[in-house]
Amino acid sequence: MLIFKQDQVAKIVFSPGGSAKEIAVEKIVPDGGDSEEWVVVTPEKGPAKRWKISSLLYKLASLKAASVVADAPVDFSKYGISGSSRGVGLFDATGKELARLEIGKDVKDKPGAVYLRGSRNQVLQMDSAKLSDLPTQLDDVIERPFRPGQDGGT
Repeated sequence: MLIFKQDQVAKIVFSPGGSAKEIAVEKIVPDGGDSEEWVVVTPEKGPAKRWKISSLLYKLASLKAASVVADAPVDFSKYGISGSSRGVGLFDATGKELARLEIGKDVKDKPGAVYLRGSRNQVLQMDSAKLSDLPTQLDDVIERPFRPGQDGGT
């Protein structure tokens, strides 16, 4: 469904959908090259939740659609898929798009199923629960510093 090599991904752009601002994270590899860090670059700057980004990349690489609805449709909008759809774009270090996922509207008469477009020019159908980890707001990916007085989860 999404065809990319995880180690080539240097930037991820999450589109929450509608008029919400995109959230972009970029990979930084220190001079030693032993580890990688992810940072949020828009709409705010800060460290990204590395475990969250790693988990998302793994899940995106292993997504499987339930079925192909249409090959090379003339009009993706009839499935609710457009430039303002919720989704994610994966890019390499040069800015070349490696893969894109765009989520459309719910499938009629199939509760929990949505239309989507992956790396190929197809409309696919999938259980929307498999896409529930995609960030919809900045706090889903940015690592906020702990402030004294905050509830530490206890």
